[in-house]
Amino acid sequence: MRRIFLVIGLGSAGSAIVAAFIFYNLQLARVASLAPMREVQTESSEPSPTNIGTVASMAAAESQSSIIIFAVGDIMLGRNVEGWMIKEGLDYPFRKVNEFFKSADLAIGNLEGPIRKKHTRTPTGSTTFNFKSEVAAELKNAGVGALSLSNNHTFDYGPQAFEETKSYLRQAGIDFFGHPHDIHDDYVLRKEIGGQKFAFIGLQDVFASMDKKKAIALVKSAAAEPDATTIVFIHWGDEYKPIANQRQKTLAREFIDAGADVVIGHHPHVVQNVELYKGRPIFYSLGNFIFDQYFSKETQEGLAIGLEFKGASLRIRLYPVDIIKSQPVLMEDFRAREWLKALSSRSEKALSEAIREGIIVTSL
Repeated sequence: MRRIFLVIGLGSAGSAIVAAFIFYNLQLARVASLAPMREVQTESSEPSPTNIGTVASMAAAESQSSIIIFAVGDIMLGRNVEGWMIKEGLDYPFRKVNEFFKSADLAIGNLEGPIRKKHTRTPTGSTTFNFKSEVAAELKNAGVGALSLSNNHTFDYGPQAFEETKSYLRQAGIDFFGHPHDIHDDYVLRKEIGGQKFAFIGLQDVFASMDKKKAIALVKSAAAEPDATTIVFIHWGDEYKPIANQRQKTLAREFIDAGADVVIGHHPHVVQNVELYKGRPIFYSLGNFIFDQYFSKETQEGLAIGLEFKGASLRIRLYPVDIIKSQPVLMEDFRAREWLKALSSRSEKALSEAIREGIIVTSL
């Protein structure tokens, strides 16, 4: 197996170039031999090529050998984030991460609020969010390909604003999935990527309001489709808690029992524990990605993940991010290693070494 160096640090200068190099290097992993397996594997590390052009051309030549989906947590583009965008430019939140989005086959996240024509900036202290119409095109420019609308804020201005949100995203060429209240097959995003079928299911369980039976039935129905990889993207859990609650754990296992291949959570605004259940990964919360919760260190940190699908194998690369003045950036190397060590300590014991190394490998 080729040994890939996982770079998890960014300096303050040239961050966009370095980010591009990191993700191109991530794409090189597509040529690695990944025999189907249930157990977790980790890799050693050694320096990788330093010629960005060579790495990019090699990655392009090998791009069909696997599929990469890049996933992040909550994206909130109003309130103080909007203030930074007014001051620094509309692209400000994405500047240091857009090469990750653009280099993946698909980049997804949770859009934490509606996009409105009659936009008004959310005042500090308010949690009734809304975003200006221009952000849809900017999300597309940043490389975002699909967004979950299944959370407790996309209905902040009612069903009309929700429909406006979908319209703006559609015009920008961004796919979307999920609904804040309804659980229905109409809200499942079915998408073929590199010849492989995916079903993205958005669910919202904040305040335990979700119809559990309908949610499980929907997952079971989507997973029953031939050769489909099913990803559940769910808004749930307790805010600011680093460990998933019992309802999250129960639901995650029931989704996987129903056929889900990956479960990815958000809403707690902090990163929660990680585990495997029957060989399927559960990320209980990726935490914030773009937000303005400056009151704690944990709410200004997030986890981005690169899901690399190759046949029956799945390799997941972990990318800790700092959210500095609402702008996500890869953590500096030493901090990232310490951060991953802390995440491993509160996650499933069998995953400890894999999380510390930043790579989890399993089979589907």
